[in-house]
Amino acid sequence: MRIIFASFALRIGLAFVFVSAAIESYLNPGTWTKFIPALVTNYIPTSTFLWILEGFQVLVALLLLVKRKVSWVALLSALILLAFALANLNSFDLVFQDVGLALAALALFAIGKIKA
Repeated sequence: MRIIFASFALRIGLAFVFVSAAIESYLNPGTWTKFIPALVTNYIPTSTFLWILEGFQVLVALLLLVKRKVSWVALLSALILLAFALANLNSFDLVFQDVGLALAALALFAIGKIKA
């Protein structure tokens, strides 16, 4: 029962974060452009990357809410969050937030592997 509740809480919490980030990015793209690494913007226009990222965030949230491939979605989420943290080591607020969220996503991945 505790594992089921932990999985539920992590899924809802992570989905909320991803949807909130997608909405904020859509409404205030300028806030997010400073966090996109130059490696990305050298190949993809910033607005295009934000559009892709917003779509990814909404997709991840939906998959978490409908419990589709939760373990793998959680692992992918953790990797993306860690990549953003590593690309923005000069912004402690972002690193602090993304590392915590990545660890929550890894916990969800581990829970999914226990239940399987």
